[in-house]
Amino acid sequence: MNSAQTNLYFFEWGRVRDQYRSKGLTAKQADAKRHVLHAKALGRDKSSKDFTNADLDRVIAAFRAVTDGGDLNAQLAQLDQPENRRQRMIDRCQRAVGSFIEASDHATKEENCARYLDGTADRMFGVRFHLLDHGQEGNAQLRKVMGALERTARVRREKAKAESAPF
Repeated sequence: MNSAQTNLYFFEWGRVRDQYRSKGLTAKQADAKRHVLHAKALGRDKSSKDFTNADLDRVIAAFRAVTDGGDLNAQLAQLDQPENRRQRMIDRCQRAVGSFIEASDHATKEENCARYLDGTADRMFGVRFHLLDHGQEGNAQLRKVMGALERTARVRREKAKAESAPF
């Protein structure tokens, strides 16, 4: 986990611990319940230091079930985080391509962008962009495509800026 994720984890755990302590549990009993919540969310106890993004989402949802038990929307929103992260990566890919792809005589800008995205993913991984898997491997591939596209967009911006600069 990165530092922001670690901070979120301990913030949410602090809320749960406070609730447990207000019900009379000792600090040691509350900490034991933390590990029970890990096991409930992940199917086994796991150190927070070893969490993946998906693990963190599940554990945070379990924490929020304790603190916001009546707020199903908060729990569901946390469980939707993997798909939300994926959609943000897709949006970033589309923005990057949209920054340097134009319409042509035979296709709209959107069609050309879709072709460029498909071609990039195909060259990198042998699969069209919209067919990248939704699993962990597909998300890793999507991150790599996103990085390549954002790098291309940055290079093209810098080149255009240099070409338009007065001598």
